[in-house]
Amino acid sequence: MTELEALLEAIYAAPHDDAPRLVYADAVLEQGDPRGEFIVRQCHGDAASDLVLRYGDAWLGKLAPYLSASTFERGFLAKATVQLPTWARDANAVVGHPALRTVRELRGPAIVAIHPSMTALRILHVVPDRHQPQAWRELLAGTPRDLTELHYEPVIDGGPTATPMGGGTWTLRVSADELAALAACAALPKLRRLVLHNVPDTSLGFVFGEGLLDRVPIVESHHGPITVKVAGGIAAITLAPSASPHSAELILAFVRRLPPQVGIELTTGPRFDRAWIERVLGDRLRR
Repeated sequence: MTELEALLEAIYAAPHDDAPRLVYADAVLEQGDPRGEFIVRQCHGDAASDLVLRYGDAWLGKLAPYLSASTFERGFLAKATVQLPTWARDANAVVGHPALRTVRELRGPAIVAIHPSMTALRILHVVPDRHQPQAWRELLAGTPRDLTELHYEPVIDGGPTATPMGGGTWTLRVSADELAALAACAALPKLRRLVLHNVPDTSLGFVFGEGLLDRVPIVESHHGPITVKVAGGIAAITLAPSASPHSAELILAFVRRLPPQVGIELTTGPRFDRAWIERVLGDRLRR
């Protein structure tokens, strides 16, 4: 291992500490490398956008073509959006790439996040990927990780369901194993915020009703016209103005799966008929 490689390892071992970064900056400045100036400027609060524009792709190396967005902080990559259009060929070009070792916030497939080198990762926006289901299971139930915030969007399977009259309806399904792993989140002991995106209404009650609220302080769901945020013993449910009358039934089905001690705050538009749902919820509804 060279001296510069050893200095980089010190940065990866303490990603929240500026001192190793500044030591590395001094070393590369002696070699005339502009990365040293970049690190120093960013550690002192300067975005150094001119250097990002000039050298950013070079610093990312072979990783650059696979990032649709990236943010440098304190001289190293801190936020990244990874896109892998052809899994069989491209995954190895990204998974475990050294430039990702300082990433604090990642948007991408779980297979990138679960690599052992991703020790700085705290916020993950999982991109659905039906080709790598084992990566999702490993994230939730494998080696414990230090994630504090997880944004989840399921792989949705759709298909027709026949009716007795010979017609059919289109149904949306999420794997029961996937939902069970999410509700348990056994490998994420430090998780403090879970945000669900586009989880079908029929699945929400299962996720919220499996003891998840005992482990995660803030749980949110964003799906269609209904937004839910559960925190501090209160479930704040907001209906968009476009919500249909059928939404009241969905709300009740969801509330029935919540622990009885959780109060309900309901925000609706002026055209939504609240009377029936208020009567059903009774004392659980905070007015």
